[in-house]
Amino acid sequence: MSPIGSSQDSANQRHNPQSAHVVVVGPGVFGRALASCASQGGASVTLLGLNEASLSDARNDKALSESMSLGTMDDSGLQALRGAAVDLLILAVPCQALRSVSEWIRNTLWPLLEHDSCRTVVLCAA
Repeated sequence: MSPIGSSQDSANQRHNPQSAHVVVVGPGVFGRALASCASQGGASVTLLGLNEASLSDARNDKALSESMSLGTMDDSGLQALRGAAVDLLILAVPCQALRSVSEWIRNTLWPLLEHDSCRTVVLCAA
């Protein structure tokens, strides 16, 4: 048994879906479905789109939780993620966008997140 506050204790807490933070890049139908499932499972979810126009369907989607955060992939939309601990990053983008989105993550998103917080990235490109 590990003492409270030990790394094992925080590792167990980190894998609790009730306290997980999931970021989904791609507000299309598939991205919204994955975000909705994560939200229903108790995770805190941020859904990122390329711009405001790409988020319009997500804003009108009744299946999405009202507590889910929506943001754009520009500086103003990323302020909420600055220093955030992200447990799971899901890329739900078309195959042809995967390279540019991956470069954006490496150059823009990754430096904003809490150091070494996100260890799981899932690619869901079609």
